Amino acid sequence: MARKAFGIAPEDPDLINFEMFIASSHPEFIQLKTSERPSYEHLDFHIKTLGFSYFPGCNEAYCPLALSKFEKGDVQSYEEEFLDKIKTPLYQHLHQNYFFNTTALSIIEVMDRLEIRLPTSSAPMTVNDYLEGLVDKLFQVWDKWIIEEIRAKLSKRKASLSIEILEGMITQVSAVVEELMEFANKPYLNRKELVDFPQNQKFALLSTSLYLLYKQGLEEYIEQVLNEWRLFEYEKSGREVSIAIDTKRYIDLILMHELSMKSLDIEKKQKGRSKAKLSSPATFMYTRMHGGYKASDIRATYRWLFIKAWLYSWLKVNAVSANKAAEEIAKNDSFFYLDKVSRKVGKDGVVESDDECYARRQKQLNSEFSKWKKYDGPFAYISDSLFSKSRNAYEKSQQSK
Repeated sequence: MARKAFGIAPEDPDLINFEMFIASSHPEFIQLKTSERPSYEHLDFHIKTLGFSYFPGCNEAYCPLALSKFEKGDVQSYEEEFLDKIKTPLYQHLHQNYFFNTTALSIIEVMDRLEIRLPTSSAPMTVNDYLEGLVDKLFQVWDKWIIEEIRAKLSKRKASLSIEILEGMITQVSAVVEELMEFANKPYLNRKELVDFPQNQKFALLSTSLYLLYKQGLEEYIEQVLNEWRLFEYEKSGREVSIAIDTKRYIDLILMHELSMKSLDIEKKQKGRSKAKLSSPATFMYTRMHGGYKASDIRATYRWLFIKAWLYSWLKVNAVSANKAAEEIAKNDSFFYLDKVSRKVGKDGVVESDDECYARRQKQLNSEFSKWKKYDGPFAYISDSLFSKSRNAYEKSQQSK
């Protein structure tokens, strides 16, 4: 007797929650949506999604799905954590070094008093003069995103962080942080106030000053770009256009994490370890969104929601059993993007063969499909798991207060 074909109902709550939690915020999935149709109903959903750059819940530090969830309060909390960790190497000097202890000045003011002489210039300049040049480069990273915000505002839609814009941000910010690192290694920084600073403390001082200078001038720069656009529109059409934007701070998040990672690298090289590790923006947000539950479990749940949405689309053109569907997925590494290694190593040190790997995955998938089928709660199995994790984590956090 032939096995009954595996199927997923269009009204399945897991599909609805996939659309709500993932497709509505993920820039690649958004492209498959229309006002009348969810993304998973796109004719080629099961084909197009496997070519996406960022799968739901992926381990990438700047996963666009996670970044899209940040609100102002979230960015502020991340910034507090960043500033605390980036300044950790400085605490000893801030209390014991004569230059810092007697001035009672902020870090920016201190760096504004430190003069250096670049080999390319005979005139002295302050450290902050040099850092202002890097800040200008960071401001320029904003240009494409501000224009997208303006276009979205005029079109009465939500601004979309495209993969092209995101990867441009990452590349440009990383280049500025690398330039800061090179500056921190220059011999002309070894003047009397900094000569006894180890490399990790010197970079912490420069990073903190750079970030604070950047934040100090950012709003003014955004307004400057808006004014230039208003002038352009006036000269083109002869009419004044009033527009204001409340832009997402993706670049702030990338800058904080890049500075933190560079600081971590220096600490490890200098001491062999580092205690002050800042979570990536994605890990921070996935943890925060679900009441403090560890991000790896939330990522895994998002992955299952994606697999179910993909299966819904694929099964519409492939009438097969659950076991056959499991076999199909098991052979595609794309679905196992959260695995630390693609092939496991046994106790004897032997790496599993492809067939062994596929069989292991197929068994796991069949077990998961069975849980979906047997679930008889108010939602659907994956959604129930997601909500339970969030609820349990929230209750635990309240008990600890």
